[in-house]
This record gives sequence, structure tokens and C-alpha cells, in this order.
Amino acid sequence: MKYKWLKLFVMGISFAFILVGCRSNDGKTVITVAAATSLVDSLEEIEIEFEKEHPEIDILCHYASTGSLRKQIEQGAPIDVFLSASETDYQLLVEQGLLEEGELLLHNSLVVVAGEESSIRSLNEFAKSDGKIAIGNPSFVPVGVYGERALINLKLLEDFQERLVYGKDVKHVKTLVEQGASEVAIVYASEVKESDHLQVIEELPSSLYPPINYYTAIVVDNKKNDEANTFMQFLLEKQAQTLFAENGFIIKEKE
Repeated sequence: MKYKWLKLFVMGISFAFILVGCRSNDGKTVITVAAATSLVDSLEEIEIEFEKEHPEIDILCHYASTGSLRKQIEQGAPIDVFLSASETDYQLLVEQGLLEEGELLLHNSLVVVAGEESSIRSLNEFAKSDGKIAIGNPSFVPVGVYGERALINLKLLEDFQERLVYGKDVKHVKTLVEQGASEVAIVYASEVKESDHLQVIEELPSSLYPPINYYTAIVVDNKKNDEANTFMQFLLEKQAQTLFAENGFIIKEKE
């Protein structure tokens, strides 16, 4: 876990210094992928499989909350492919002419988690306590937008207002529970699989929040359109979709 977060930190810092050059030192075409943090585990596996099939392409993934990534694209960051956990952020970039029309990639769902030794069994039970609840910051973190909406529909947001702890992305939200900074958290179902320190205490009905749809799209004027499209299409194929499913995502229905 510590290594993974160190890797995310280093990648985040190094991203600020990425040049727009098209090739790495070994002559491969580098495709820079800006992806929602919830996709880290899946993309680490998919990147390996893709580069086996396409050794001439090197995938460089940069992870952050979807809202943060959208702002980076708006500011002209050197990104080739965008993987969004928010239909709203995706559509905003399309409407601004910054993204080509993309594809629906995946779905997700929300669960409430608590520490592995917690005796709490539901949000309603938790509401009777004075503990903290962690959600993503709804200003720029999609899981926070979905979680806040669920709490509104459950008529719990007002009661929890003084007890909310905000995370900068979904993995941070999960970490807040793992480290004891909050008693429970609302996270994606796909986040729980890798953790040995959390338990799902409740699956939130999908009727409580907007559909959690992930989109993939190519950034306009990325200069590497063919290679970027090759990677995007790979994400939509069976091999990648199977890896996403193994990591807890809901793959889209075949048309």
C-alpha cells in the first residue's frame, strides 16, 4: 500500500514536467493517459497486457480525481487519453471542444464501509452515533458527488453535516477509515476488493444516486491520434473489460 501511494505521488509530481515530445528514449511512442484514481489497479494490469501486444507504444498513466484532471485538460496539460469517472466532467470537455466524442467504458456502484473490527452494520445505525463519515469532496471528486446525493435522498446529509470528513479522491476517502480518521465512508464498490482492513456494511441502492458511468475519450489535438485510438479501443475489448470486472467494476452491456 505504501509503495502504491508513493508511486502515485511521484507520478503526480513528474506529470508537471512532462514534455509534449512524441517519443521516449527507446523510440517508443508515449501515450499520456489521465485517469480517475479509482482505475489505478485495473490500469496497472491493462497497461502490461497492452504493451505486450503493442511494444511500439509506451503508456504513461497519471491519476487524480476526475475534476482535477478536467481542469488540467482545460489548462492545456499534455494529455492524450482521458478516463473519466464522471459523465458531467466528460461532457463539459466535449462541449468545450477539448475532447473528441468518446465511449462509455464502465459502471460502478456505491457501498458504505467501516473498519474490519467495527460493529456498525448500517448507515441508520451509524446515524445514532457521533462518529465521523468520510466522502469525497463533492466540489471535484465524483464519488463525493454520488455519495452526497445518496445522503440527501436518505435524508441524512443535514444530520451528518458536522461529521463529514472530505477526501481528495476515492482512495483517500478509503484511507481515512483505514487510519481511523472516520468510522465509516462511502466509496465505490470496486475499491473494497483490494483492502484487508475494511468491511462493507451496506450496499447503497442505485436509485439513491446518479448512474456512475466511466468514459474514455481522446483529447483534441493530441498529436498521437492513431496510437491514442489504439489504446482507447483496447480498453473497450474483452481482455481489458474482463480485467476491469475482476477489479470490481460493472462492465457495460454489449450493444
